[in-house]
Amino acid sequence: MEKFFDKLSSYEILNNLIPGSLFGILLPFFVPVEYPNWSGLEKIVIAYVAGVIISRFGSLLMSTISKNTNLISDYTYENYIVASERDKKIEILNSTGNMYRSLLSVFILLGAAWILHHTQIRLAIPQTVFNVIGLIALIILMMYAYKKQTKFICKRVNHHTTSGSNSPSVQEK
Repeated sequence: MEKFFDKLSSYEILNNLIPGSLFGILLPFFVPVEYPNWSGLEKIVIAYVAGVIISRFGSLLMSTISKNTNLISDYTYENYIVASERDKKIEILNSTGNMYRSLLSVFILLGAAWILHHTQIRLAIPQTVFNVIGLIALIILMMYAYKKQTKFICKRVNHHTTSGSNSPSVQEK
């Protein structure tokens, strides 16, 4: 288990493991849920995967909403690459901002879980229907997350091959 934690970056802990764990801890306060008797490693893996999903929800949906409502200002990815190569603190600030976005996503998803649970009860919708809809939503979310990540990789490759830059790359999540 120590080797597992050693391989996690601080970014992954802040933006995946902590939000996923928080979501799992708070969910029973919003909807009736019973967890199986998982081992410690299983709990960590589930919290991490839940956190990845929460982080991608925030990256794809919350960022878009925040930018479109002018809640946050935007910058070009190319400018981010150049600036983060010059000022390493930008990576830390970006990671912290992403953690806030993930925590915002946790609270929005908890509210959505509560609303969906009560909607399901009121409309007497079978759990199987909700499971299928949830699975489809997760597939679509992860498909777009994969597309976005691939776009970032292509931009980094293009930046470093067209500008002749030999500086180390910045991991973007």
